[in-house]
Amino acid sequence: MKIFFSCGGTAGHINPALAIAAGIRKRRPEAEIVFGGSRGGMEERLVRSAGYEIVTIPVQGLSRRITPRDIWYNARTIFYLTRAIPSAKKILREHAPDAVIGTGGFACFPFLHAAHSLGIPTMIHESNALVGKTTKLLQNSCDRILIGFDAARKCFKDPAKPVWTGNPITADMTLRRDAVREKYGLPKDMPVVLSAWGSLGAREMNRHMADYFACAEKDDTFLHIHATGSFGYKWFPELLKERGIDRPNTDVREYIRNLAEIMQGADLILCRAGAMTMTEVCCAGLPAVIVPSPNVAENHQEKNARALEAQGAAEVILEKDCSGALLYARVRELLDSPDVRERMHRAGLGMAVWDAEERIWNELCGLLREKNKKVAD
Repeated sequence: MKIFFSCGGTAGHINPALAIAAGIRKRRPEAEIVFGGSRGGMEERLVRSAGYEIVTIPVQGLSRRITPRDIWYNARTIFYLTRAIPSAKKILREHAPDAVIGTGGFACFPFLHAAHSLGIPTMIHESNALVGKTTKLLQNSCDRILIGFDAARKCFKDPAKPVWTGNPITADMTLRRDAVREKYGLPKDMPVVLSAWGSLGAREMNRHMADYFACAEKDDTFLHIHATGSFGYKWFPELLKERGIDRPNTDVREYIRNLAEIMQGADLILCRAGAMTMTEVCCAGLPAVIVPSPNVAENHQEKNARALEAQGAAEVILEKDCSGALLYARVRELLDSPDVRERMHRAGLGMAVWDAEERIWNELCGLLREKNKKVAD
């Protein structure tokens, strides 16, 4: 089995591809897996660190603004694209994969487009509730369209074509609460609140969190673990110190490693609305207060967050309305309302798809069977 993946731009596009690849390797250890991406993109580092080969071509996305600088940027994008598709065809002929799988980001467009023109079976997975431009452009070029949120199907010309598989995750989401607390040294009888605003960290949200801890300074009834992200790790503790904030039961870290596992031992999370985070929140059944990032393409994070809110699994606060005082008020109200948190817990579990990896594998096998049948005929 030879599978070629294409993804790029952000971790939200790259990590699903890595999770699908891991699922294939688990079932077919001998499978040949190669990635294609944009030269100099984040995918180069993440894919290689995961142990896979990656080949790259010069490609970039489109700017949605219309300034002279952005018009020139888009002209270069089109120029790159005219060269990227022939380059992608050459790469695919060399590797001769059985199928090409894309998970979004503009880098996957030339590879999937080229694969379709070469008659290679194609599949794309869209992890967000709001379908990205690349996926929309490729919907007629893909033999299979898979979606992480069922709400995404309304974004396609033919809503019946997408298959709802959920988003694949690699973490073990079957852990018991007590086992998680013991494993990570969390208190047995105290509520645990998490906050994480992305691996880089959001400057504005970290400022709000400083105000939050000021409001919560006299409240030591719960443990709060806060991830600042790489941008905030140096200055956030200094900011608390400058403001004289010294709240007990506060754990400030750059990252919360194994966050998906720790979610299963927590009572509440404050977070952004990336597709994979939302998937983990649902699988953990963890009540969430979500502040979607406004700095993403087509405001897709709000769509992800609203999908959970509509089912009662989360509360949504827009960043323009957010403050540290409001975040603390919501945390306090939810910690004081176990019945509400239980309803959110059940609602989240009701949206969870634990076997997404298996569903995607089955779709791939079906696609390859169709290919073999065509060859036999």
